[in-house]
Amino acid sequence: MLCLSQEILSDADLRTIDFTEGLIDSLSCVIEEFALMHLSMDDVSSADFCGMSAVAGYVAPDARWSTFNWQALIQSLQLKQPYLHTSEYVYNFPVVGQQSADDETVWLILSPYINSIRQALIDGGAYPLAVITEHDAYASLTVKEKAFVRSPEIHSFEVICYKAHHKFASSLRISNALSIQFDESQNACALYEAYARMKVNDPAMKIGLGAICFCDDKVHAPIQAADLFAHMLLRKWRTGKAGKPDPRAYTELTHDSKVEVITYDALRLKELARNRMKSGNKLLMDF
Repeated sequence: MLCLSQEILSDADLRTIDFTEGLIDSLSCVIEEFALMHLSMDDVSSADFCGMSAVAGYVAPDARWSTFNWQALIQSLQLKQPYLHTSEYVYNFPVVGQQSADDETVWLILSPYINSIRQALIDGGAYPLAVITEHDAYASLTVKEKAFVRSPEIHSFEVICYKAHHKFASSLRISNALSIQFDESQNACALYEAYARMKVNDPAMKIGLGAICFCDDKVHAPIQAADLFAHMLLRKWRTGKAGKPDPRAYTELTHDSKVEVITYDALRLKELARNRMKSGNKLLMDF
């Protein structure tokens, strides 16, 4: 009887091992296909030319961000610069013979960071995305229209989340949702409310959006990459309004990439407001 019991246990153990190995093989296939997407972004605003509020950043899989994080760490040690806050870095950079850095100098100052972002993110397939909402466009809306379009900074945030989701909708699911990382700001509560509103009122966003966190840009390299993009977007917007060519640093950052910049001027914003009023959907998008 003892020998028989041992034999039965041995067979059961073998069956368990065979099942476990099959399960691990199955999970391995799932893990290989799993590529959690992160949208890391930062905001920027300006009172120039009647004002604008923008949100800019990159969508990339987790593995691509890991590569960038290691590269950013090595670069910070080489440059002896613990973190990058673009506007602060450019403003405080010592420039000989100039009161402030001109376009070419700004490019030279930021070129190490731009090259790093291009190599680790953009050239690796990251999706650069930005949304600009002009303040005078929002001011031109009627009281009724403003009930269907939120303030410029919140509107830009909503649109960039929807656009990123729209871009990768075919690969997003509960097990592989879009994770959002945003720079810490005074608007964190309002941005979280906007995020929760999208999750509650849109079934697709409820599945496609996984989480949101607010990060310290001094310790989180992906937010620093978004900060550089947002800073250059602001410079491009200013030069465009002044009738000047795009800054070289912006061109070098975005050339040969599929960067997408969505701008809401008065005409586009009013059209969106009217379409939302007709549908009764305050989260209706125009793409």
